[in-house]
Amino acid sequence: MNFIVNSGIIWGIGAKLGQYWIWLIGGTLLLMIRVFGWSLGTVLILVGGLSNLIDRIRFGGVVDYISIGWWPSFNLADCFILAGVVILLYSRWYERTSDSLRR
Repeated sequence: MNFIVNSGIIWGIGAKLGQYWIWLIGGTLLLMIRVFGWSLGTVLILVGGLSNLIDRIRFGGVVDYISIGWWPSFNLADCFILAGVVILLYSRWYERTSDSLRR
């Protein structure tokens, strides 16, 4: 199995910022819990983010091991993060739509 160590955030963007990403990701994860509380979306983002954070500490970048050819390489943690973001966005949209219909 081949894998790529991605030192940036997504698709290698920001690779030159180095260890600053660790602090940025950690702070963002803590802020998300504070703002959104414990929901499925938050937990998925937290699990994916912590997994990627552990990779950054251990390997100096995130280990990407899934490649489908026409899309940049990614990992399962990225899938969790994307699913969590979609769930959070949908839940916020649904709450606002429901509130406007009740008025």
